[in-house]
Amino acid sequence: MKSGEANTAAKQALAQATAHLNAGRPREAEVLIRQVLQDEPDNHEAVNLLGMLALNTGHAPEAVELLSHAVQLQHREAEYHCNLGVALLTTNRAAEGEAALLAALQLKPAHAMANFNLGLINLQHGRFEDARRNLEKAVRKMPQNPAALNALGVAHSKCGKPAKALPLFRAVLEAQPNDLDTQLNLAGALTEIGKTTEAVAHCEALLAGHPGQARLYFILAVALSGAKRDLDAVEAYEQALALEPEFIDAHVNLSALYADRGGLDAALAHSKTACALKPNDVYRHGQ
Repeated sequence: MKSGEANTAAKQALAQATAHLNAGRPREAEVLIRQVLQDEPDNHEAVNLLGMLALNTGHAPEAVELLSHAVQLQHREAEYHCNLGVALLTTNRAAEGEAALLAALQLKPAHAMANFNLGLINLQHGRFEDARRNLEKAVRKMPQNPAALNALGVAHSKCGKPAKALPLFRAVLEAQPNDLDTQLNLAGALTEIGKTTEAVAHCEALLAGHPGQARLYFILAVALSGAKRDLDAVEAYEQALALEPEFIDAHVNLSALYADRGGLDAALAHSKTACALKPNDVYRHGQ
């Protein structure tokens, strides 16, 4: 087979492999990819695709090795750097993962998935303005992506702009009405803008289907406290702690609530528990 024909055959095989991978047929995809690599061991597209297959099937360390090789073979391809970054994050190599994502953005500043994943890293590290900027770029390229919309909503809330978060959370719930994480984010944003009655009703409606969710009780408690229903808030915080005894923010908020109501012994007990759980965060404040 001539080189041009071989190149065309390889591209066709990899296109078919990509289709198999996207359709959830990794075995069929792997057969085609390895056929290409048998003839072209340094085919960077095939190496990258095999790396993504490894990542998608739960073999992250193998994915890192393969995707690192793809980057070495074609270091000007932003997609490969982004894929490597995701694989590194999956293996808890956060600093290296962030560096790979930044490398992708150096090559292609508008790369949607690189901006999205870097935004998630920024959220995790409390760099909320950076997160907002990255996630806004991601959403411009992926305006219908629920994960990106939800993450941008969280970033807006963390930046003190819950009113901007609300339409994003509502957009996600139009597409995925049973997404509990977004439902809770919506309740939190409603509380932050003072719509505590709506937030309480929203949380109480969710409780029927999710009675074992500590975070749900916590957000309900915050909304109840905002609505000046302190006794109900105390009960909701206690429910959260019954489900998750090491819920630090619940201990912190409950301590403050007890202190405001003159229950100093209970306030001190929850404060001590919070400090014991995270001794280096003495000045921590809950929501």
